[in-house]
Amino acid sequence: MSVDAFNSMMPMVDIGDEKPKFVSAHKANRNKYTDLEWLPGQGLDVITEDGIKVMNMHKPYKQGRNGDVSLWVNHVKHYYPEESEIIFDFLAYTLQFPTIKINYCLFMVGKQGIGKNQMFNPMQWALNHEFKPIDASNISSNYNDYLLGTKLLVIDEPRNTNDSRWHMAESLKTLLATANDEQEILINPKYGKQRFQRNLTNTIILSNHADSIRINNERRFFACYSDAPAQHAEYYQKLANCDYAAIVYWLRCRDLNYFNPKQLPTVTSSRERIENEARTELVEDVADFLQKYRAVGFKQVVELAKSHSKAIGEASIKRVIEEAGGKVEPRTKPSGARITRICPVIEGEPEKSGSRIKLVCLSKIPFNEAWNILRTYVQENKDLPTFGWNETF
Repeated sequence: MSVDAFNSMMPMVDIGDEKPKFVSAHKANRNKYTDLEWLPGQGLDVITEDGIKVMNMHKPYKQGRNGDVSLWVNHVKHYYPEESEIIFDFLAYTLQFPTIKINYCLFMVGKQGIGKNQMFNPMQWALNHEFKPIDASNISSNYNDYLLGTKLLVIDEPRNTNDSRWHMAESLKTLLATANDEQEILINPKYGKQRFQRNLTNTIILSNHADSIRINNERRFFACYSDAPAQHAEYYQKLANCDYAAIVYWLRCRDLNYFNPKQLPTVTSSRERIENEARTELVEDVADFLQKYRAVGFKQVVELAKSHSKAIGEASIKRVIEEAGGKVEPRTKPSGARITRICPVIEGEPEKSGSRIKLVCLSKIPFNEAWNILRTYVQENKDLPTFGWNETF
């Protein structure tokens, strides 16, 4: 952390009639503190278990005051009516319990310009430097100093990155999952030393596109979907000038006795809508391919995938197959099976004794049934898939 960054977080020190001044980072470390740590729930001066005195980067959040919150509340309810109460609980819990992590993130999808970012301006006002809005490209970086001292992380538009949507979901797993609130995460800054920090960061992801992240079978994403259009410019000007202090106070007073931060809320219809819209053209083609033939060779699916993207790898192809409702069956060929020509069709390589083959079939079809389907295709040369199926028994 730079000296300027350190000084920006330091409180002003009253030294009587003299002009107040900032405490120098170098002087503070030399005379009083050994290091900086982010320790929510504790005071400015903290003695570690090793007897080392450190300065706590965490500052108490702003309390707010009573006032009119109707514009902001109605804005959230208008765009996310089914999920609005969970959104309010998520934000309220972040303010009321900084020492406890919520074990899932909000994945909020909506049209461009509807004011998704503006929904969280009150949180930025309350949390100050512990609120971090970042571009999604930071998630795949080797450096994650954006997590240092961060209570609420807002990731904007993951679809604009070069990462696949599967890789983005995988990259977030370490951040979203924690066994307990004492578990630590490694902070790797571009400049400065590595350090460990308790994984207490709550996360929100904002996107204009349902297919920006693959959330199928991912338990730690609470999906929020809106197809409502943007409103007039004057409306958003009023929203930008709403009473942040009143909103923060309202969230701080919210009853959370029923809220469990470690359990994903009931799945809403938004998740199904996002999963359906996120099915890419390739997934749709593989799904149609499997529905038509029920069982094919892995080679054929690879060729189909390559027709969409030459750079796609085998691991991504397997994920596409799973999302399309299929499975890959890497098995030893059935005992006594006469397949003098079927292995080259499936694998693209000559048959070898005891070799393993990779069939692709609908998830509900057993391996032996899939094998018999392929034998029938090859024997009868009937209705064969177009990718490479030009050989017969």
